[in-house]
Amino acid sequence: MHIRSRVVPVKVGKEVVSSVRQNFRSGGFYGDQWKRTKRQDVPFKGAAGSYGPLLSKSSHLMSSTDYVPGNAQVTIRNTESYAAYHNEGAEARVTAKMKKFFWAKYYESGGGKKQDKR
Repeated sequence: MHIRSRVVPVKVGKEVVSSVRQNFRSGGFYGDQWKRTKRQDVPFKGAAGSYGPLLSKSSHLMSSTDYVPGNAQVTIRNTESYAAYHNEGAEARVTAKMKKFFWAKYYESGGGKKQDKR
């Protein structure tokens, strides 16, 4: 009973977490590629443009995936607060401050030339 109740959950947990992290690195889900992101298609300068979908310099979302072995069971989880949004989606309220920031970055990047008011 000891092997099934303790050793197997640890082995399964390690294998599943390893597999999930490999999915992040390969930019897909068990062989099915994720859709390319807009960030990947825009010519970013530096390393930021080379990261795949759901990856970043810190890979924080990927590294937050872990497992908790129990008695003849294992729980796979991601402790990052925004992980559920990636899996299940969410409705986000866009504030005036967010819109102002967006437009500032848009104009800063050269998108949509500002018209001189003369």
